[in-house]
Amino acid sequence: MNLTLVQALRLNSSPCIAFVGAGGKTTAIFQSARTLSRRADWRSRAEAKGEGPSPVIITATSHLGAWQVKLADQHIMTETPAPLEALEHGLKGVILVTGEMDGERTKPINDSLLNWLKQYCSDHSIPLLIEADGSREKPLKAWAEHEPPIPAFVETVVQVVGLTGLGRILSDENIHRAEIFSKLSGISIGASITPDALVRVLTDIGGGLKNVPVTARRVALLNQADTLELQSAAQGLAQALIPAYHSVIVSSLKQEKIFAVHEPVAGILLAAGGSTRFGQAKQLLDWKGQPFIRAVAKTALEAGLASVVVVTGANAEQVELSVKELNVTVVTNE
Repeated sequence: MNLTLVQALRLNSSPCIAFVGAGGKTTAIFQSARTLSRRADWRSRAEAKGEGPSPVIITATSHLGAWQVKLADQHIMTETPAPLEALEHGLKGVILVTGEMDGERTKPINDSLLNWLKQYCSDHSIPLLIEADGSREKPLKAWAEHEPPIPAFVETVVQVVGLTGLGRILSDENIHRAEIFSKLSGISIGASITPDALVRVLTDIGGGLKNVPVTARRVALLNQADTLELQSAAQGLAQALIPAYHSVIVSSLKQEKIFAVHEPVAGILLAAGGSTRFGQAKQLLDWKGQPFIRAVAKTALEAGLASVVVVTGANAEQVELSVKELNVTVVTNE
């Protein structure tokens, strides 16, 4: 699948998006930032003005390691908007905005500056990407009481999942906050992490869905699918996660590859016609002992569609009776 991560995430030209979880957050953020910085609409304007790459701002409501800072074109450490205001017309490329350094890591950005950044990026159509979680470079994690610090204003939350955590022993060495992961997943410390256990963590309101704003789009990014075995495991996970997420992406960011994008798909059955060329309404004709519309609706449901809508018109009562007790929505076209 020849998609960039930005395309797979369905991001617009100036998104406001938070990344949480483990197993590739930093890679996902900076890959997205580089793609957005090269986007065509900004590039044409920048070239006309003789400017460089369009600006993309990355910030963090969690700590960042010193190694992550080096991935940006510019790093601004501040507690106030002043440095950004001074650079307003010179911002270009990937700009990382954080608090001051505290040893080998940066301090999280404060709420006042975060809100200012959100408004600034909105006013200037600049993408704002936020790392809103820490994972100690483990492939999987669970969340302490104060985590994850996701801003209420974000439009999309990407839950990054490191597939190399599957099959590993549940321990502090392998999983960040292993005790909490054990409680959420229902498996004991020392047990092997199974796909079912991971699904329970990712779909729990105290797990992968924790602190996600109600209005935000939820995306599960199943990363580290570097082998055929892990790609296969990801496909199974995706089907189990779709009821809780708007989209599930299978990727190997190390290889810069998107293998699959799973999203809910609805089916609409148009059964409103009044044609009687076959002696009666076509949607009510017998098909192997049942009305044709019922057979089609059952096939649609068996295909795994997230929802099936039957649109009726002529013979509405009979058509509705034909799909009675099936898990479909009936709408009358009047």
